[in-house]
Amino acid sequence: IGGVLDLLDSVKSCASPFGQANYVLCDRKEIADVELYEGGFARLPEEAQGYFLHTNHYICGELLALNQHTLPTLIRDAHEADSMPRLARIRELFQRMSGSISVEGIQQALSDHLNHPRSICRHSSGSGSAVTVASIIAEPGEGRMRVCRGNPCTGTYHTYGFV
Repeated sequence: IGGVLDLLDSVKSCASPFGQANYVLCDRKEIADVELYEGGFARLPEEAQGYFLHTNHYICGELLALNQHTLPTLIRDAHEADSMPRLARIRELFQRMSGSISVEGIQQALSDHLNHPRSICRHSSGSGSAVTVASIIAEPGEGRMRVCRGNPCTGTYHTYGFV
């Protein structure tokens, strides 16, 4: 993780090396969540319970102002009406699991359809609508991650080991 963060830091002075993105990095000892923007990146602090939750807008304090510039106004309004409530919902679902977070509980949270079509688990609701293309649950301490292609409510998670 340190090597990746060093690499990101070394190229941030290059002309437009980053677009808007969120990357979760992990090894057996550590997880890092970074938000990238044109000209750099910011590392997010963990939630108080020791995990990261993220949707499709900047949440790192020093980058919040960038939300107003990431998409054209009409799309941005719809984006914020979508991404921010989904983050609130996933936080609510994880808070309910507090103290007993399990892989099965995470899979259920990622399959949530409250507020459809702007739910956590996204299905096509017409032309140009956003859909869930994959779901990943990392277990770095166990040396594995579970990946589901497509919607987690109907898909199957496959387990992959890493060293």
